[in-house]
Amino acid sequence: MEKGGDFAMELKGVILSTMARGPRNFSRDVLVKVDGFDDVSSASKLIGRSVTWTSKKGLEVRGRVIRVHGRNGVVVVRFNKPLPGQALSTNVLIS
Repeated sequence: MEKGGDFAMELKGVILSTMARGPRNFSRDVLVKVDGFDDVSSASKLIGRSVTWTSKKGLEVRGRVIRVHGRNGVVVVRFNKPLPGQALSTNVLIS
């Protein structure tokens, strides 16, 4: 996946779940597992990259990778608008 320090232009990821803090659920912040990124050091290179989720109807919601979550290459993405529940376990593009 890595080639001379640069990553591919577009990467694919899967939305795992939304972030929950206490009794509240924040549907703008979601956990995303990126294909080919299995540790913290490689996932930390994605911080700041833009993410796009596209619905089946063509609606696009954009966001940004804000931090790494855990040790297995999962990142936290904050979207500009809250995602619907249908977005769980769907694909996103990271560019």
